[in-house]
Amino acid sequence: MMTGNGNDRKNSLLKRFSNQYIKSKTGSVLTTLPPVPKNMMVELSNACNHACIFCTSPNMTRKISRINSGLLDDIMRQGREIGVDEIGFYTTGEPFVHKDLEKFIARASELGYRYIYISTNGALATPDRAKKAIDAGLNSIKFSINAGTKEAYKLVHGYDDWDKVMSNLKFISSYRKEIDRPLNLFVTYIVTKQSAPQMEVFKEEVSHLVDEILFHPVHNQSGQMNDTKDKLSVEQAQKSFKTDNICMMPFNRLHVTCEGFLTLCCVDYQNYLVVGDLQKQSLLDAWGSPVFQDMRQRHLDQNLKGTLCGNCWLGCKDKIDPVTPEAATILEMPNFYEETAEKVQERIEGKSKKYS
Repeated sequence: MMTGNGNDRKNSLLKRFSNQYIKSKTGSVLTTLPPVPKNMMVELSNACNHACIFCTSPNMTRKISRINSGLLDDIMRQGREIGVDEIGFYTTGEPFVHKDLEKFIARASELGYRYIYISTNGALATPDRAKKAIDAGLNSIKFSINAGTKEAYKLVHGYDDWDKVMSNLKFISSYRKEIDRPLNLFVTYIVTKQSAPQMEVFKEEVSHLVDEILFHPVHNQSGQMNDTKDKLSVEQAQKSFKTDNICMMPFNRLHVTCEGFLTLCCVDYQNYLVVGDLQKQSLLDAWGSPVFQDMRQRHLDQNLKGTLCGNCWLGCKDKIDPVTPEAATILEMPNFYEETAEKVQERIEGKSKKYS
């Protein structure tokens, strides 16, 4: 669902999201070695200052890290050399956690990236930091606001930052009118049982500030939250993914972790889908590596059982193995699903001391 005034915008977020899944196996991109994508997402840090009830982040056991600035500069330079011209500075973590976000945006602009974007929960996007990021060359900001009232926000996000986030959003909405170039401003809202009742109120309060609001049904976080969706989804019965569709992520976007790994997915919290190490190989070589080509073939063949992609795409809760074990933080996945679901239930019932 979309609201706002972004239907006719060239860089509509809805239009960008419309390419998330590919229904046909025809076309040059759906091969084991597709052309280098135009779009790259970089995880500046896997740390997040929020703990959304539907997200894997609060339960992640991977070590918290921040990307090395020299490594990032080399990766960005390589990206431009092979034709990448869009860069997003986030995947699993909050981009404003990294103190050098503004410097990275400025460097990306200097290197010639055409479209520089971030997604933020907004709590750290203070007027000072937001202004610096925008002035450095940022083209698009997406706020992730997943409830429509102060009370529901604290339950869903885990922190009482509603007033702060709304104030920061209003500042950016106002400031972009002062600059002499376009700045896209979007909001996404994950719809859960806890947030669905406030959708209309939220639209009334926010739609005049931004270009688009996109409401997304809660999902399984790429197969990492498969036991919690029933507790959070507004749907009476869960529908399995359509197995005749193909996830676009291995075929038309680059995803770089804060450790410098190339991974298949933008929400690979435990590094289960790593296909290359950019401290040991070039970005181009990692894109064309045998392990990456093998995983693309498995997507094309719908032979994903035993992988995180399989648990995501098929909605199952199997024991799985990482693609590159030495890069992953290993979990006992069936136990992880159960423990995560228990923690979510405690938050819903108000029994969690940490988020109450």
